[in-house]
Amino acid sequence: LELHNKPDIVYFISLQALICTEPWLYYVSLRITFYIIDNGCNEMSGQMRTLSTTQVARLVGASDQSVANWVDSGDLRAGRTPGGHRRISQSDVVDFLQRHNLRIPAELLPPGTTILVVDDEREVSQSLKKAAKTRHREWNILVAQDSYAAGEAVATNHPNIVLLNLHMRGVDGFEVCRRIKSNQLACHAAIIAVTDDPSEEAQRTAKDAGAIAYLSKPLDIDLVCRTIEEQLPVS
Repeated sequence: LELHNKPDIVYFISLQALICTEPWLYYVSLRITFYIIDNGCNEMSGQMRTLSTTQVARLVGASDQSVANWVDSGDLRAGRTPGGHRRISQSDVVDFLQRHNLRIPAELLPPGTTILVVDDEREVSQSLKKAAKTRHREWNILVAQDSYAAGEAVATNHPNIVLLNLHMRGVDGFEVCRRIKSNQLACHAAIIAVTDDPSEEAQRTAKDAGAIAYLSKPLDIDLVCRTIEEQLPVS
């Protein structure tokens, strides 16, 4: 089913999962989130422009020949024009940089800083958004309060930072974290885990799932902003 093209149906199912205690509805809601993350992000890859070896070299600070060697060795995926020129998609450049633990240039990411707050407690997410915007008016802060909205926001907005509540009702936040980090077009997002469980075991599980930081509730807004700032490239 092309569920991500039927938002009304998907939203209804997700809403039911949030207000009902039936396990199968929780499962449906979670599967929808994963479907949107996996397929919504991948669909957008067709809309991204391709780059020449010279353009890639300029972006990553390498020589044209180095980029050509990466392509020819198979380390950097690429296609060829009818004339034989190498063409590399933006997503493949991002994948290459991720695999080699290299910084992703801002040109390959959506403009500006986009932060996605995923929390089913409306008061928490809205107060966090308001406080963060007071300190950083340039930040674009999105809020998602259920699994469907979170998956859609990740797929369409490609946030730089995801502030993810790991223990939302009916959602396995650890698995959502893993799915985001395993998707080629979403994995650049830095995930900051939020939870009521301050145990070392929970922190290890969150970091194993891909979270780069771990914050416990009740949240300290100053600490949240500092944690976000530490994950952003220095301008």
